Amino acid sequence: FASSVIIALIYCIVTPAQYRAETKILVKMGKAQLSGMESMPERQNMLLQERSQNIRNEIELIKGQYLTEKVIERLKGKIEPMKGDQSVFSKIFRNIKDVLKSVFSSIGITKKSTKDKAMILTFMSALRVTFLEDTDMISLTFDWTDPKFAALVANLYADEYILQHTLVNESQRSHKFYNEQIEITDKKLKETEDNLQMFLKDTNIANISLQKELHLRNLAELENRYNQASLDVSQALAKIKKIKDMASQPNVWIETPELGSSAVNRQEYLRTIDESYFKLKSERQRLLKLYTTQASEIKAIDAQLDNLRKQKADSLINIANMELSLAENKKNNLEKEVENERKILNDINSKTYLLRQLERDR
Repeated sequence: FASSVIIALIYCIVTPAQYRAETKILVKMGKAQLSGMESMPERQNMLLQERSQNIRNEIELIKGQYLTEKVIERLKGKIEPMKGDQSVFSKIFRNIKDVLKSVFSSIGITKKSTKDKAMILTFMSALRVTFLEDTDMISLTFDWTDPKFAALVANLYADEYILQHTLVNESQRSHKFYNEQIEITDKKLKETEDNLQMFLKDTNIANISLQKELHLRNLAELENRYNQASLDVSQALAKIKKIKDMASQPNVWIETPELGSSAVNRQEYLRTIDESYFKLKSERQRLLKLYTTQASEIKAIDAQLDNLRKQKADSLINIANMELSLAENKKNNLEKEVENERKILNDINSKTYLLRQLERDR
């Protein structure tokens, strides 16, 4: 008993630690067929049995030599050698074992295994694949003396299994279909890009948003000027009406209204008429002290005053008509500019829609 304990203790001391890396694979085969079959217990039992068989088939594929060879190919230059027992007894035992293998292989009893074959067998012995009951999961574990390498190999087994499974079950027709769709879509993309470039070249559009913003500002300015011109026309019409109303009233002198800059040369003439009128008015007041309103001297002054009132009214009406004509011409010109600017904006809006459509297509 003491010998057994001592030997076991020595074995535990000299034997290197082994680490187990584990990953799980979900196998979705057969279970999807159970949907809508709750009312068919016999069929359901058959599907459950078929699902279990499918998963166990997958386990045998993972444990096969082909998958291990693929994993080793992907580990070229990355394989970490497994640490062995470094005790004297283990070294002697390995040497004896190697000698016996070489003797047996030389006389033909056993075949000499290559280094790659030995590596494959080592990997297969370190691999464990188990089915987790009542699940669709496969547990894949790999034992090695290096924990990082164990995790790397476990993940490579799972990845290589999925890759090989995909290659086996892929549909060549669907692969061809997607290639054709890629070519068709690529051709459409090139045509759409060509159409977009031709549209930008034909319309001479560099930055359609900036152009639209500039035209909107210009339109707003033109509309303000147009509204001002419309107001000037209204004021000129009101001025003409006021002058005519005052001219129709007897013995009422028409005050000179505010005139535009275009009537500066007429203001001096109107000022002269105003001075003549008020001089005659003063003279009439002086003569009324000597004569009655029926005297020929008073009537002559009244006739001159009426003539001055008529001259003032005619001059003001002419000036107001001239202002009205200028305001109407300005209004008409601005109206044409506003319409033209709106047409440009409508054109830009339609081009914006086409541009967005082309960009959306691309």
